This record gives sequence, C-alpha cells and structure tokens, in this order.
Amino acid sequence: MKYLLKALSVLLLAGPALADVESGRSAFEDGDYDLAKEELAQAAGEGNAAAQYWMGRVYDALDDPSTAFQWLDKAANGGHDDAQRVLAIYLEEGKGVERNYGEAARWYRAAADQGNAKAQRNLGTMYHNGRGIDLDYDEARRWYQAAADQGNPKAMRNLAYMSYFGEGEPSDFENAARLFRAATEKGLGKAQFDLGRLYYRGQGVAKDYKAAFRLFEDAANDGHGKAQIFLARMYLNGEESPATTLKHIFGLNSPRRKNPSWPRNS
Repeated sequence: MKYLLKALSVLLLAGPALADVESGRSAFEDGDYDLAKEELAQAAGEGNAAAQYWMGRVYDALDDPSTAFQWLDKAANGGHDDAQRVLAIYLEEGKGVERNYGEAARWYRAAADQGNAKAQRNLGTMYHNGRGIDLDYDEARRWYQAAADQGNPKAMRNLAYMSYFGEGEPSDFENAARLFRAATEKGLGKAQFDLGRLYYRGQGVAKDYKAAFRLFEDAANDGHGKAQIFLARMYLNGEESPATTLKHIFGLNSPRRKNPSWPRNS
C-alpha cells in the first residue's frame, strides 16, 4: 500500500508540471511566446526535459540561438530525443554555438537510438556525406532504412538516390522508382519531380510522358523550379499536350503573384 501511495503522490506532484508544459507548448504553437515562457519557466527550471525543450523552441523562434542552445542542451542531457535531434542541428549548422560535426553526429545517434525517425535520417546523412563521422554507405543505408520503415519520406528519397547512383551497391533504377513513388505517396514534392524524371527518361519504369507531365505539374504547383523547367521543355518539344501556357509555367500567371506566401522553389 505504501508503494501505491508513493506512486500516487509522485503523479500528483507531476500533474501541475505536465499541465504547464502542455500549456506552454500550446502557447508556443499559437505564437504567444511571452505566455509560453511564463508557462514553461517553473517546470523547465526544475529540470523537466520536455519543458526545457519547448523553452529552447521558444528562444529559437525569438531568434536567440544562444539561449535556445542552452535550453536544448539541458533537455538533450535529460534524454529528450527531439531536443537531442535539434541540438545536433544547431551543432551541425553552427547555430548559437561553434560548428562541431562530430558532436552533431553523437547527438543524432543518441536520438536515433531512441527511435526518432528524423534523427535516424539525419544520422544516415552524416554517414552518407562522411561529415563528423567516417563515410560509410552501409551505415547510411541502414539508418535511412530505419527511418523509412517508420514512414519518413525524406529517408525514402535518400535511399532512392543511393539506389539510382549505385552508392555502396549496383545501380537499381527499378528500386529507385519504387522508393521515389513511396516518398511521393507520402506527399514529398521533391520526390514527385524525381519520379517524373524517371518516367521522362524511361529509367526503372516504362517511358511515359503523360505520367512524367502529371508528376512535374504537381511538383511545379508546389513551387519546384526544376519541375517548372521540365514542364516548359515538354511543352516546347511537343512531348505532351498540356492545357498549360508558357506564361503559367514560368510563373507570370502563377498563384505566387496572387499570393506572396505561395511556396518558393526548392
């Protein structure tokens, strides 16, 4: 009975802190950073890793990377996987701290080992580029696959490129097409362009200009500059008969002119 009472007392004490963290997170997402700091301050000061993580996010949004880094560092050392990943990004980019690829890789690994899919993809990229860690295509593929298995579309696209270019294994256009398609189905616009190029060239799939055009058009509507260029090329070469004018392709009559927030090229 005494153990049950002890457990209940811990939960009762933790209750207010958890409520503050949730309130602080909600305020952050609403853009009310002063309220977010107020709600998170006590729990963060008492060592709550989630509160410290969101304090870091608040200061990041306030364009104070040095203070953000300090809070993220506390949360990362408290075992918070998202904080570990974002801290690694700070270290990789030299944001609020001196750039350190080795430390970035170490923190990506810490988060990846906890199953954080984004960190698994980031760690794969470090191995893929040999940044802060020895270049190792097998390890890159292993971490990309771990992230892809959790549905991360960027990891799927990275795997597709490894298959396309034959990095660490023979080129496999069919596997690249399968992976680009999987990433496309997850809504990744860049993968739509990649898959469109395979249809345009007939690599890993049967050459199909209509399928290529549809994929380029979807990517172009998301602001993908290269997709817009390919659409123009197809139109000029008569490779498809789209109901699209060159004015639209080149953005002279695009949604961006009507809406400045329309996504820029990527």
